Amino acid sequence: IAVVPNGIDTDLFSPAAKPLPLATQKRFRFLYVGSTTLERKGFDILINAFVKEFTDADDVCLVVKDMAIYTGGNNPLIQGIEALRNNPGTPEIHCITEDLTPEDLAGLYTACTCLVHPYRGEGFCLPIAEAMASSLPVIVTGHGACLDFCNDGNAYLIPARESLLPEKRVYGMETVDYPWWAEPDPESLRRLMRRVMDNPAEAAEKARAARATIVEGFTWKHAARAAERCLQALSEKPIRRLCADGTQGRHIVAGNAESTGTKPGDACRNRGKNILVISPTLPTFDRDSGSFRLFQIIRILRREGHAVTFIAMGAAGSFDAAPYIQALKDLGVTV
Repeated sequence: IAVVPNGIDTDLFSPAAKPLPLATQKRFRFLYVGSTTLERKGFDILINAFVKEFTDADDVCLVVKDMAIYTGGNNPLIQGIEALRNNPGTPEIHCITEDLTPEDLAGLYTACTCLVHPYRGEGFCLPIAEAMASSLPVIVTGHGACLDFCNDGNAYLIPARESLLPEKRVYGMETVDYPWWAEPDPESLRRLMRRVMDNPAEAAEKARAARATIVEGFTWKHAARAAERCLQALSEKPIRRLCADGTQGRHIVAGNAESTGTKPGDACRNRGKNILVISPTLPTFDRDSGSFRLFQIIRILRREGHAVTFIAMGAAGSFDAAPYIQALKDLGVTV
């Protein structure tokens, strides 16, 4: 198993991005970017901690950028926030549900003071890395995906414990054992939010280290190089074929090395070779981070001179496939 990380456009997500105007006069602005309805994202943990730790007398606001694709515009948690606003003493909460351009999203980070993401489970979490690239301090779960690029030197880590789910199932898919996720400690989250607000110099130091981490190791160029290394390693292994009865057959050397004198890895080292990408669905790059990563890697592979053919094994689902097919074709990909 080889890990190819997501990447960040550190020119776009930068402390130099023009701040997005926000409808708040509060000085300190915590930011949450992501779905407010997916339990694994931990928004319920954040909102409960925020309203317990702060009041309307504090010079603080929670800015929530919801992912409307998960809610269809009918979000019970956002409706619950509206109800919270009617309670005396509730700290200010500002919700953004409309889609933002990449430039406006970058400006949202620089318009805020600190990202908070107390997730239970993540795959990579682009918003954390985007905030770090924007030189924001981040408060994140000290467990799971973000530890690939977060540590005590560049982030505030929330202590968490592993918690088993009640069924051997995740989102309708059966699992071989009881799945688990992380449960961030709410009281620790409250203390960290207060700490960041009360210690701006310390937070700024972590933010500087955070951007350096992303710039030095988590750009799209880094992701593409990792993908190329994986392709190189695969190309240097003999091709294995199964016999008709399912048993292991003979090795076939890529490029017919016996007759041509080439080595298995030569195909990957030479530019202009063919790369076949097989995926369950089209890369819906404006809907999820995994698709965004795949699209960016394909873009860079094309820029590096490789020919790419893309095969989607599944149906388009509930979205219009045409724009995503066209986006691939615009890169010169055969779909």
